[in-house]
Amino acid sequence: MSLSKICQAEYKRLKKIQNYQYLLPNYYKRVGLVLLAMAVITLIVREYIFEDPELIQQIARKVMLVGLLIITISYEKIEDELIIKLRGQAFAIALVAGVVYTLIQPLINYIVALVIKPEKAIYADLDDFIILWFMMVLYLMFFYMFKRYR
Repeated sequence: MSLSKICQAEYKRLKKIQNYQYLLPNYYKRVGLVLLAMAVITLIVREYIFEDPELIQQIARKVMLVGLLIITISYEKIEDELIIKLRGQAFAIALVAGVVYTLIQPLINYIVALVIKPEKAIYADLDDFIILWFMMVLYLMFFYMFKRYR
């Protein structure tokens, strides 16, 4: 294959992503909600039912992220230019807030630990699950808030 054909193929793929053709059909929102609900219920009852609650917690957290991702990348019933603009704005706010949260929250945790128990104060970064969950929940919150007040 020549370089120009490779570049054209890549350009077509980028255009497809840019035009939101990678989104899932609207009924996948229900699938995402079911996965999310199952994961939350599993996290609540894991101590009482399962022998290895730590493993179940890790699995439920991953299922929760998959459920949130499915909800996030599902089409709306009416997908128009305004919805695409609102998606972009919500993603931008979620990204900025996620970065700020990731930078500031460990520092706040460390300062609070210093005040309460100085001998046990350690600086620890946030878990990847917390960051991803925070960003997806913020995206969904802002997207539906923007959609409501458009």
